[in-house]
Amino acid sequence: MIDADLKNKFLVAAATLALSLIAFSGPSWGNSGTGVQTSCGGDASDNWTFTTDALDGRFLHVIWTGPQGETRVSTLNYYATNTEGYPVFTGTFLDVAEVILVDKSGGAPKNDSEVMVFTEDWGWVAGNCRELGKTGSSEVSGTEFVRKNLVGSRDASATNWLQRNGFARESILEFSEIGKIERWQMDQGDAIEVVFYHGIVSDVHLALK
Repeated sequence: MIDADLKNKFLVAAATLALSLIAFSGPSWGNSGTGVQTSCGGDASDNWTFTTDALDGRFLHVIWTGPQGETRVSTLNYYATNTEGYPVFTGTFLDVAEVILVDKSGGAPKNDSEVMVFTEDWGWVAGNCRELGKTGSSEVSGTEFVRKNLVGSRDASATNWLQRNGFARESILEFSEIGKIERWQMDQGDAIEVVFYHGIVSDVHLALK
């Protein structure tokens, strides 16, 4: 088994090498301010997952979700564009471990594009992206779209996703030891009801008016 210190040194060296290959240049995304949102996500390790969202192509943060639903947030800042034309963003995990995100779309993340995220503990992991549409559009609040993103998610992870995508919790309609139904409302769009069973989202449907 590889010694933990040796592994960490190797990962740090890999990150340093990745940054050394970056050609310093200006951001490759436009400044049109169209409000297009993109969300990317994938698996890290030790049953942790991550999501990272972008506004107009600029990645803002990585949200890490642990096996018990705990979350950590890494704020991202634009660093440079590498020699392959991919924007690179950096941040930290718990203000200690370095985080690097490489946008392999070249500055225009969309459906099925990919990001690569590095941390000192987990190395490089890949995430797939999905365009959410413009801020406040019905595309974001569509019930089927929300269902695909939430079913199977833990309580804290689902709550985090809903809040990041403009939903506000309106009420808890039912609550018991094994389940609950929460009603969520978006500024523009119908309310939805999210069904939790044993802390896991089991269904999402349009709320009756």
